[in-house]
Amino acid sequence: MVAGELARALDLPVPELVLVDLDPALGAGEPLWEVRELLERSPGINLGVDFLPGALPFARLSVPATPQEAAASPGSTRSS
Repeated sequence: MVAGELARALDLPVPELVLVDLDPALGAGEPLWEVRELLERSPGINLGVDFLPGALPFARLSVPATPQEAAASPGSTRSS
């Protein structure tokens, strides 16, 4: 929140802060236990950032995380 407000004061493009009312039942369908636990332990009003158009879907495989993944990706011209 502090970093976002400092960026906003410097006229940098940052998402708007919003209040989100979370239902603890939202976590029941979450497969990742870390996220599920956060959702279950944060019922009620929470501070968040506004949704950024184009943020979803995130294509994880579009940018390899490591040189080894880049070499193993289909269509790669690199050799190991």
